[in-house]
Amino acid sequence: MKKTITISWGSIGELWGKPIFIVYVSTSRYTHKFMEENDYFTVTHFPADMRKQLSYLGRVSGRDEDKVAGAGLTVEFTDLGNPIYAEADLAIECKKLYGQQFDANLMPAEQREWYEKTGLGIHYMYIGEIVHVWKK
Repeated sequence: MKKTITISWGSIGELWGKPIFIVYVSTSRYTHKFMEENDYFTVTHFPADMRKQLSYLGRVSGRDEDKVAGAGLTVEFTDLGNPIYAEADLAIECKKLYGQQFDANLMPAEQREWYEKTGLGIHYMYIGEIVHVWKK
């Protein structure tokens, strides 16, 4: 089963001679389990007129319902079997190379306090090698 999460923490670059995308997922998110269990992940970008659907995805947990259907998105699959969306204007497929949780002991006090205040689980950083990119 493939899961969807709305994220704003991410970066793109190069590491180990490979093009990479880094995403950060809180341990409190339902998606964290799926990031741990799968070898690939996809990152999609949507046009500005899709804000309502993205807001829905960010508000609703996949624990409670099929939020992709609720947002009215159309799932498509890559040749490797990973989900992307027909409505997206950019899709990036990544092979997971590395994942590790942030160490709270190495964070400045301000960031530790942020986690305590928000109640979010401390994020994992996942580094993925970009293996395919689709742009509309």
